[in-house]
Parts: sequence; C-alpha cells; structure tokens
Amino acid sequence: MNYILLPGRNRPEFFYPTMESLVKNPGVNDYGLLFALENDVDQRYFDIIETFKDGLKMETVKWPERYGLTKGILEGLKLASSKSDEYVILLEDDVVVSRDFLRFLDYCYRHFYTADGDIATIGTTTNRELGRVDSVYKEQWYLPWGVLIPKHFFNKFLLDHCNEAYYQNSKKYANEYYPKESEGREVEQAGLVLRIMIKNDLYQILPEVPRSLEIGVYGKHRRGAKN
Repeated sequence: MNYILLPGRNRPEFFYPTMESLVKNPGVNDYGLLFALENDVDQRYFDIIETFKDGLKMETVKWPERYGLTKGILEGLKLASSKSDEYVILLEDDVVVSRDFLRFLDYCYRHFYTADGDIATIGTTTNRELGRVDSVYKEQWYLPWGVLIPKHFFNKFLLDHCNEAYYQNSKKYANEYYPKESEGREVEQAGLVLRIMIKNDLYQILPEVPRSLEIGVYGKHRRGAKN
C-alpha cells in the first residue's frame, strides 16, 4: 500500500475542500492517509478528518513540538515512506485536486519512473500553457503542490538531508549543499528538493493540463500575509 501525506496546522478553511476533492478520486481507499499535524493544530482539523473517515484507511500523528512547514513535511515524508511500498503523495492542506489526480500520478509512476532513470518526482501542476489532457513533459524544476515522491528517490537522495543541521539553519545548509543555486532559490523543503534535482541532473514529470490547484494563495495564511 502507498501513502498520501497530508500535513496541517491552521488552515481548516482550505483543508476541507482539499479532503472533499481527494475523496472523489476513484481508488482513494486503496491508499493509506497519513495526517501529520502540528502540536498547536487547529482542532477543526480533527472534525474534518472525522467527517471523511468512512471507508478510508487513516492514521494521524501529532508532532510533539512546533515543527514548522519544512521539518513537518520532511519528517512526515520520512514516516510515510517507511510505511509505503512504492511512493508517497504529498498533498498540502491548501490544494484541491481533480478526480483523476490519483490515477494520473500512479499511471505516470508506472510508465515513466525507473530507479536508474532521470525522473525524480511527478507533479500535477504545470509551467506551460494548457495543452493536451493526455500529454506530459519533463522539466528540471520542482512544483510541490500534489506531488508524487518515489520511495527510491526519497531514500537515495533526500533522507540524509532530513536532519537537525538542516532544520536549524536551512539557508546555510542548502547553500553549502549546492551554492550555485543559492541566489534566488528558496531554502525550504521545496527549494532543497530542487537543488537535489539540479545537482544530480534529475527531472520532474508534469502534465500539460493541471490535476491540482493551490487555493491557499488566496487566504489569510499565504506567504507574506498579515494575520
């Protein structure tokens, strides 16, 4: 069984539509859903999880202290990867997905990913103008909204970076790992994954027609917003 990782803290207004869209996917009950929640999580998350629990395989972990986005996601990936057979799907709590989201990701994994190939991850958004619904392309970029992370890639390239040295000073750690990408690149977990991909000449598979949409950019918790 493979796992879907759903981290969360304080965006229940987005988490509900995320779950609502996910459970409409055929085959969702074949996955394990792992909710990785902050220690100060909004209690409404538990109400939403309860609302959608019927027929689903769910597990919840609540971190013992405030982890923050980067550590929470990477520690969640570590846990989910240890449970998964082949891959983990990372779905943040402000992303809604299409009804073929899971089918698209699994199809691409089985047709385009090999352990010794140049594909690192599979995304569901796009950097291009809309094209054919049945077409994909590869790009040396990392779009993290609704992304499939193969277990082999995580264990080989990412696991060793899930450490306190990175969590305590992500900027210093990321720039020392790949300094040529230091300017203009994020140093949070998505930026680290991108650096890993560039350094190792790896790519992401992306669709010409998106299968996910980040809705959190419209909310009060978006980056730079004043609460």
